[in-house]
Amino acid sequence: NQTVADKDAKIGELNQTVADKDAKIGELNQTVVEQNKTINKASNPVATNILVKDITTTATTTKYLTISLVDANNVPLVNKTVKFTVNGKTDSVVTNGSGVATVKVSYSTAGTRYYTFSFLGETGYSASIASAKVVVSKKATKLTASKKTFKATTKTKKVQVKLTAGKTVLKNKKVTLKVKGKTYTAKTNKKGIATFKITKLTKKGTFKYNVKFAGDKAYKAVNKNGKITIK
Repeated sequence: NQTVADKDAKIGELNQTVADKDAKIGELNQTVVEQNKTINKASNPVATNILVKDITTTATTTKYLTISLVDANNVPLVNKTVKFTVNGKTDSVVTNGSGVATVKVSYSTAGTRYYTFSFLGETGYSASIASAKVVVSKKATKLTASKKTFKATTKTKKVQVKLTAGKTVLKNKKVTLKVKGKTYTAKTNKKGIATFKITKLTKKGTFKYNVKFAGDKAYKAVNKNGKITIK
């Protein structure tokens, strides 16, 4: 009986050895399958595409370029690095869980900027490239000028105007005022107000004046008419 038991034990050990070998063969087969998949990916990478559109904006305004990285089946590629170049400088962004990344756009002057985006590719995915332009326009401005009344005996008559762009006051901007053939120049203060000191109006009457901002690289030109009454 002991001999039979020993033989059964040996048979059990042999069976376990065979089972272990079969398991190892299975693991090897799985490794081969995975390696073949990797080789296939490397030799037949999936095409990729960067989706991005041109945008327009105005100087001193912040906007964002939105890019999407997808494969040939329009499936988003997550956590991938996309490089971009603009004005000779290169930076990068990483796609989020939706395959999307954003690039902040903010310029202090008008003009057109050209962006080049590139995904360098990786195992299973080919490289791709795309471009977009950002057209930055000058921001519209507004001059506020009111009617003013002075006594003829007032030697220096102060006229104030305000220069704004939307809700933003424009400081340190040159503004000119022309009245009765004479031109005066002033700069706006931190509140966007320019103060002109008029000294040549001494006769009684009503005089039209024109105030003008010539514009600059960020803001559009604007002019406004007003009246000065001398009593």
